Amino acid sequence: MKKTAIFLSVILVLLTFAVPVSAEEATVYLDGTGATAGAQTTLLNAANALPSTGGTIVVCGDTATPSSSATTLPAKTLTITSENGAKLTIGRALILNGDTTLRSITIANAASDGLDFVYTQGHDFTVESDVTTVASTKTNRFLSLYTGGAANANCAPLDQKMTVKGGEWRNIYIGNWSGTFSGTLCTVTVDGATIDRQIQIGNYNSGNNSCNKTVLRINSGTVAKILPLNAAAASEISVTGGTVGEMQLGSTNCANASLDVSVSGTAEVGRFSGETNLPASLSLDVANNYSAYLTAKSIYGEDKVTTSMTAETYKDKIANTRKFALKDNGENGVKIRYGADLSDFIVDDATFPVKEFGVLIKQADNTAPLAYFADGSELAYLNRIAKKIAYSAAEGHHFYFYDPDAGSGVEFGATLSGVTTDKYQTAYTFLPYMVVDVNGVDTVVYGSEFSDSAYTIAQRLTSSDATAAKILAAVGA
Repeated sequence: MKKTAIFLSVILVLLTFAVPVSAEEATVYLDGTGATAGAQTTLLNAANALPSTGGTIVVCGDTATPSSSATTLPAKTLTITSENGAKLTIGRALILNGDTTLRSITIANAASDGLDFVYTQGHDFTVESDVTTVASTKTNRFLSLYTGGAANANCAPLDQKMTVKGGEWRNIYIGNWSGTFSGTLCTVTVDGATIDRQIQIGNYNSGNNSCNKTVLRINSGTVAKILPLNAAAASEISVTGGTVGEMQLGSTNCANASLDVSVSGTAEVGRFSGETNLPASLSLDVANNYSAYLTAKSIYGEDKVTTSMTAETYKDKIANTRKFALKDNGENGVKIRYGADLSDFIVDDATFPVKEFGVLIKQADNTAPLAYFADGSELAYLNRIAKKIAYSAAEGHHFYFYDPDAGSGVEFGATLSGVTTDKYQTAYTFLPYMVVDVNGVDTVVYGSEFSDSAYTIAQRLTSSDATAAKILAAVGA
């Protein structure tokens, strides 16, 4: 009986070792200090220890790759992460041969100039938002990322995706160091990371990015510069958020390229440049900043630059700030002054001419909608709504002034008279508006509503304000 039990135990052990391990279950620990029992001590050995399908490498102790030669990882799908704050230091170029994800890890650069790269060689590469990076103490440079490979590489991705959500990186090159980068589709997305030098559509050195289609998306984060260089095919650039310091759309070796660019959403582009050596085909749409649109049009020409701005875009121009003040009106009580900002002075815009702006006012307890009405309309009488016009192109009203705090903007407002003693605690609602001409149709754009009473305004003012003191005394506060 005892022999039978031992025999069965041996079979169970053998069966246990015979069960294949999936990529999701496969995990190897890495500790370059050698302090963790059973852990691999080099990144290459850790990757080699995983099954052919790949798995996860957990850096549990500080580890550095060699500085004497590049580290080339095997053709496996890898996730590289860490625990206990362990750091992975790259001593020389890191070359990937499979889809790779960096997650919850610190990646430091210790490589010399010109050797501080990660070559993804046409494979998917993801940097999660919880990744941090450290610049070299010798060069003060962060690592650069390549969608392609090293010198004279020949990469042809079918549908490559590089997504960089975290960390700070020196450059992103959509191509190789040199050689041929072709294939069907390569998409690079920056969504929260910082690129402190540039994103270049094309090889770093000689050769061209002739991939059938290259897509660059900036959703959030900070990019110092974007430019096409050594690009030879169709490229799309979409900037919907974050900040791009400079967008250079003309450069060398782009004569056969096609470039389709759009700037929209909350994106900010510091400047456009590169008016010479433009791609064979260039299309730029600036949909969120009329001043930037005009600047780009003056650089690249009216035939290449458009704007898809709509009237609703102007809503962001009416700053949703609240500036209330009081003025003594003698026996007639007080006046309430409300002020709003236009963040950009856009009266002379050619795309959507501004016809009027001002403020709508009603008592806060009035359930009628606070909606714009044309002069002479019975709506004002029926709904008991007042309209104070600050600017009217038709009538020549110009009751606004430049506001130094709003940059190139102006401040306008409205004064509500007749706030007698019995109305000091009555709340009024103020709504800034703007009327713009969209293809011959007057379109109204609104800011945000604010409500206040003379009494609550007085409570916020200092006791030395005579008008506030008058109101507080009358209310008995």
